[in-house]
Amino acid sequence: MRRVVAGDKEIDRCLACGTLWFDYGEIRELTAGRLAADPGEETSEAPPGSLLRKMHRQAASLSCPRCGGAVGAIDFQMTGVPVIHCRDCHGYLAPRRSAAAIFERFRFARQYGKEFAEMGESLAGAMKRRMELSHGPVMRASDVQIPLPVVVPLADEGPAASSFPLVTYLLIGLSLGVYLFARMGGVAIVL
Repeated sequence: MRRVVAGDKEIDRCLACGTLWFDYGEIRELTAGRLAADPGEETSEAPPGSLLRKMHRQAASLSCPRCGGAVGAIDFQMTGVPVIHCRDCHGYLAPRRSAAAIFERFRFARQYGKEFAEMGESLAGAMKRRMELSHGPVMRASDVQIPLPVVVPLADEGPAASSFPLVTYLLIGLSLGVYLFARMGGVAIVL
């Protein structure tokens, strides 16, 4: 492998076959156009899915060149371009044809991204003006009190709980307390 400088990143390229290794986040150099990809020899267009099936078979016998972890073939961002992805370090191994296909698929976004961003902002501004004309300004005085948000994590990497933790009971109690306090004060509760 030889290091190729693209932007401020160093990408690894195989000298024999031209395969590129992208560490986590480095594939943006290819999609942003800072790293050109050469498709190599022209081959016939394969039917959809056949390259992904072929890469699944190849990935079964490979390990990550960076961390040695398990790898698997994926369809890169649902573009129809198969790449090999490390499940541990989240790097990408892109054969020469796949790298060239990714470079081509993102060409439109590179060429017209600024125009579409400006168009989106102008459409959002027009929609905001239209909404303000029909419903009034966004920032206006309101007699509705803003409820206190309670953030509860949905999952973590900890062991499975055998019963509800104390925090759960405290949050339930807090919610009931706020509800009863609001009812005693005669305030309508808005959810």
